[in-house]
Amino acid sequence: MRPMGFWKTTLAAAVGVLVAGGLLGGCGLMLIGGLIASLGSLGSKGEPKPVADRSALLIKLSGDLPEVAGDGVGSLLGHATVTFRDHLTNLDKLIRDEHMQGVVLQVGDVGASWADLEELRAKLLAVRRAGKFVYAVSGDNGLDETGLFIASAADSIFLPPQARLELNGFAAELPFFKLTLDKLGVEPIVVRAGRYKSAVEPFTRTDASPENLEVTRAIVDGRYRLFVTALAASRKLDTARISALVNGQAMLTAAEAHAAGLIDGVRYDDEVREIIKRRLGQTDAAEAPRFVTPGDYRSAAVAGGPSGSDQIGLIYAVGNIVSGRSTSDGDPIFGGSSSVGSETLGAEFRQAREDDDVKAVVLRIDSPGGSATASEAMWREIELTRRVKPVIVSMGGVAASGGYYIAAAADTIVAEPGTITGSIG
Repeated sequence: MRPMGFWKTTLAAAVGVLVAGGLLGGCGLMLIGGLIASLGSLGSKGEPKPVADRSALLIKLSGDLPEVAGDGVGSLLGHATVTFRDHLTNLDKLIRDEHMQGVVLQVGDVGASWADLEELRAKLLAVRRAGKFVYAVSGDNGLDETGLFIASAADSIFLPPQARLELNGFAAELPFFKLTLDKLGVEPIVVRAGRYKSAVEPFTRTDASPENLEVTRAIVDGRYRLFVTALAASRKLDTARISALVNGQAMLTAAEAHAAGLIDGVRYDDEVREIIKRRLGQTDAAEAPRFVTPGDYRSAAVAGGPSGSDQIGLIYAVGNIVSGRSTSDGDPIFGGSSSVGSETLGAEFRQAREDDDVKAVVLRIDSPGGSATASEAMWREIELTRRVKPVIVSMGGVAASGGYYIAAAADTIVAEPGTITGSIG
């Protein structure tokens, strides 16, 4: 048998090779992306196209809904990120836009936080209350619970005949690495305060503590109740009926979903496009539906927008809390992560505090926490700002630990029922 030190050295060398290869590959991609972006800049960017009369906003919901635009490889390749806030702003604009008749949602594998989906769903319901249509369609793979939740905001939901509707409930997986660390001879040294600080449990236990199970079950059960309640209200179904479907039939065909009242029709893509064209008043069979993309609509001017010199500052705290500068590595193509730095956030609050045109500040938090010292520095800047003008916190998917701590310095905190918050580790 070889000594344990041999395996540690071998593992470290392998990791080093992988990291070096990733860095070189990343640099190559960045150079290629920069070249393509430079070539693209030689062409004419053109002016934003005006919105045609009787158009519909086409929103493709798939993957994450980023809070802020990334600055990774995707942006170098010319892929402009449409943020979660862009979608909300577009829908607000659409409500008062006489040229726009409604919204078409193409729902795929949505990876957004439950709280963001709740907020987006509420905005879609507001579009319907304004007298405009909302249609939801799926791809060949159909919908799961998350997709059905957001699609249920529509007045009509269509699935293609080959699609499926997944209704097998909600679950959470808790990984544990202690046995692996034991085999490697690694002993983690952790600092933990309180029984509910469960973030370190994967490294110190082989199973979940009772407190961890309590929190996890509360989150999963709460999400299930939100889903059932929303679906029952939108589809005019009894909650007991929906629970029976979840517990008794985990997968439904499109025809079964229609028979159960969960969708409004079984239609191929070309049939749905004809339905949309008729709704938009288009009679030319060769004409494509008058769709406007979120990126194009973002720059469209619509009467009735905000005016005047008074402003509300919007500051983001997205990602892990760290000392120093913030990073924004989130990328719509290759993924990534962001961090919120104490220096960056502090400078933004000082600027908002000293600007007489900024009458209030909204701090959008989507952070699981991080550095305690950085959180304290952020808390101080928020507290100083609150003394001279209102500070309102809007919580996204998660505002826990340090994310909740910095929120406590604000005048007001608002969150969605599905927001995960508190000092929960």
